[in-house]
Amino acid sequence: MDKDDVTAELKPRERARRVPYKLRSIGAIVSELGATYRSYARGEISAQKAQVRKALLSELRQAVEGIELAKRLDEIEALVKGNDSAAPNLRLVK
Repeated sequence: MDKDDVTAELKPRERARRVPYKLRSIGAIVSELGATYRSYARGEISAQKAQVRKALLSELRQAVEGIELAKRLDEIEALVKGNDSAAPNLRLVK
């Protein structure tokens, strides 16, 4: 074991960058995808780590899209059934 190996072992592990917001909207997820791209472009993370982050963020995006779509469908159903209080963001145009 040479000196560089010992020095490398003694270095504290770099902590992952904490996300200061919750990834509950498409905009937040897209923003984090952009941050991942910039980190990769600056050489701060490897291509493999960038790919893993992209895959995880893509899964989150699909989940958020599904939740938002389900909410919109519930609002449309409530509007069609005449229960306007459950569909505050929609109006039926005749």
